[in-house]
Amino acid sequence: MRAMARETKVEHQIGAKHWSRIGEAVASELEAAGVDAVIAAFLERQHDVVARWQLLQLGIGRGAIRARLQSRRLHLIHRGVYSPSRRARTQTAAFTAAALALGPDAVLARRSAAAHLGIRGGSATRVELIVPRTLPARDRIAPIHALLPGDEITIHHGIPVTSAPRTILDLASVLPRPAVEQAIERAEAGRVWDALSLRDLLKRYPRRRGTRALRAILADSLIGHGVTRERLEAEFRAFLAPLALPPPEINAPLSVGIDTFVADFVWRKERVIVELDGFATHGTRRAFERDRRRDRRLQAAGWRTVRVTWRHLEIEGAELAEDLIRMIRPESCAA
Repeated sequence: MRAMARETKVEHQIGAKHWSRIGEAVASELEAAGVDAVIAAFLERQHDVVARWQLLQLGIGRGAIRARLQSRRLHLIHRGVYSPSRRARTQTAAFTAAALALGPDAVLARRSAAAHLGIRGGSATRVELIVPRTLPARDRIAPIHALLPGDEITIHHGIPVTSAPRTILDLASVLPRPAVEQAIERAEAGRVWDALSLRDLLKRYPRRRGTRALRAILADSLIGHGVTRERLEAEFRAFLAPLALPPPEINAPLSVGIDTFVADFVWRKERVIVELDGFATHGTRRAFERDRRRDRRLQAAGWRTVRVTWRHLEIEGAELAEDLIRMIRPESCAA
């Protein structure tokens, strides 16, 4: 993790530079082309939307824009933003149109940023954007006045957006804890993290709304983080002792077709397997994929696999014990 700079530079220019590069590319490719070719080039690069200010920068006059609106070759999506369609066809197009409507320094934020980054569903009716000045709300657009440092902004699928950690920090101020936890889980699963971590941001903004809940979530996520496999196995053996279950086979080989697996704890007669999940051995993408393939193969062969973590043992022990008893000794649970 890189060290944080002592001074945070406010740099909304990241978005402006992004849109400017698109304009320069269009201008260099279509120097001698007509108006329609220039518009088409923007539409191709910007999810089928273009802003009036972009066209004006390349010398396309208001009359030419008005003529294409009157002939319905372009349609108004937001004030000063156009598309060949009557409405944005995709969520990404809607986000692009809203960003362009607020100008080159607008940055997709909060729920909209989370939806664009794929760490939350996109059910909000208004697109939320951060801008470095106060703007009134528009139809389907919610401007948020804030100053963003450059290391909290990224470009994702062609749109300036708050980074995943900054997005989660913002979500913590407007959403309940379960929704924030789910966003963090999706960010981890999708590997959309950034060099500037959540912990960096909590140091940068120690008293922001939602930081207390976010600190609690991060502290909770560390449960069992440094536990070795040996300690986890010893803890699970101790956990099994009072349950009066048949003794399991430990580190037992199992064959399914041409595959041979070594399972942590096996009740062969009951066809139940317990796998101990510690981050050290199951925290990589390759291990994740391997474990899911093994679970699938064993399930197809009639085995039931239970994955047990340190958290399950420490916090959910009673529930885990009840589930194992029902799977291994169902007759003891009969009324």
